[in-house]
Amino acid sequence: MRLGFLTAGYDDTYYYWEIVLLMRKTLIVLMLTFLAPVSAGVQSLTAILVFVLFFMIQLRLKPYYDQGLNNMENISLFVLIITIYCGLYYQAGRGEEIMQKNFVKWTIFFLVLAPSVIFTMYFAKQMGIEILKVAAGKSTTGFRFITCGSWDITEFKKTYMAEMSDDEISSDESI
Repeated sequence: MRLGFLTAGYDDTYYYWEIVLLMRKTLIVLMLTFLAPVSAGVQSLTAILVFVLFFMIQLRLKPYYDQGLNNMENISLFVLIITIYCGLYYQAGRGEEIMQKNFVKWTIFFLVLAPSVIFTMYFAKQMGIEILKVAAGKSTTGFRFITCGSWDITEFKKTYMAEMSDDEISSDESI
């Protein structure tokens, strides 16, 4: 299939999910463009509404074939919602005396930063596991090299590559 890259990663039932994601992106761009003359607060509230709607759809349908990908999408949408919501405090508090205090500014800053950092760490961990899956599937020596011998390939495969049969796991051990 020439357009298989558009459906890769999605459960067969949700082959169209890339179109849904493109619609979400288009909706956000249109909303930001057409609501610009109104106010940044209205843009933010509408963006939160759109992201909450898609977050609920994502939680309900779980369109990715891998639960890790579904978790990644859930967390990224949640981080977007929290970031925009915390940004509303800056907008709403503009000119207020309490917003002039450094403690309040730093608190809001860390409320915005913390979810992003946590998501980045989660993403890095998941990406590392995916790299190790590829290495474990191709070469025991490569896996040992990448992990510096600190992980047992059999345990790794049982934990992270559950779709492999026991015969495949034991045959890889002999390599």
